[in-house]
Amino acid sequence: MYQERIIQLLTRKLASEATKEELLELDELMRLYPDAVYYQESLSQLWKKSDVEDELDLAFEKHQLKYKDDFRAEEEPVYSGRKMSRVAMMLFGLAFMICLSAGLLLYKHYESSSSQNLVEISSGEGIRKKIVLPDSTCVWLNSNSKLVYDGNMLNKSQRSVKLIGEAYFDVTKDKEHPFIIETDKYSVKVLGTAFNVRAYPGEIKSETTLIRGLVELSLNGRHEQKVILKPNEKFSLSQSDNKELTEEELTNESKSDRKILIERIEPVLVANKKYIEETAWIENQLVFKNETFDELIPKLEHWYNVKINVRNNALRSFHFTGAFHNESITDALKAMQLIKPFKFKITENEVEVF
Repeated sequence: MYQERIIQLLTRKLASEATKEELLELDELMRLYPDAVYYQESLSQLWKKSDVEDELDLAFEKHQLKYKDDFRAEEEPVYSGRKMSRVAMMLFGLAFMICLSAGLLLYKHYESSSSQNLVEISSGEGIRKKIVLPDSTCVWLNSNSKLVYDGNMLNKSQRSVKLIGEAYFDVTKDKEHPFIIETDKYSVKVLGTAFNVRAYPGEIKSETTLIRGLVELSLNGRHEQKVILKPNEKFSLSQSDNKELTEEELTNESKSDRKILIERIEPVLVANKKYIEETAWIENQLVFKNETFDELIPKLEHWYNVKINVRNNALRSFHFTGAFHNESITDALKAMQLIKPFKFKITENEVEVF
């Protein structure tokens, strides 16, 4: 095991007996197993302690030489006893550290390894990317989103991922290993299906849209309450204050600001072409149907990587329906001006609407 080898090399280093090759090997082991720094510190302390005991032994040796007639002639030479004391001390330290520390350091090592197996993938503003997980599940990550998953998910009883933002999942079927998506408001459990999850921090509404298969949703703090979605259904969770509920709110339905809506998804017809609003983004299309400008602001900000400031609050209630493909933010706003009149000014990554 690596612990014994590290301790052996550290001991040789402290004794100034390690070769150049052994020192290189030690450096590599310390790099691979950073928790082993505990060994280094403990052995250094033990070595210093043995040096102190050598000084005491030397003082005792001088005393013994001074009064040698008072000691038994058959007693072993003091030098041998002192030498053995140091060797015994190091052997004892080696055995003690292996027995007492190996379990703890193994645990810490595996715990560290486990955390190192977590994979975090983020997409910046205006960036969308496709990811293939170890189980062959395909994930399309929308702008300004993050997905965290265990690189060892194939060795787990369930396949768990954490999502911040929006993603479309096409999950590989595996009845023995459920696929779980955790968001800050609810979790989604599936066996094999395709669906979209939108759960951006700071947005009042979170949504899950099912394309095929079945999914089971449960609200955080109320896991006993399940919602089953069927194909072409959308789950919407609105929370007016966008804050975690207190214990009192969790036990009192009337005090909860969370509102759940289950509805059928309907294609959006724009210029005689049908779009699925909730999933069109994976084909690089921004689609919206009868949404207020206020509802569109976060979508436009994520899509075009801009900050939109509305100076005239009356504009927030204007409704829009449309579909954008490769249009710039300027082209998009000009198209919206044809529906409702307003003015805008763009400076770098900021948009002033008035």
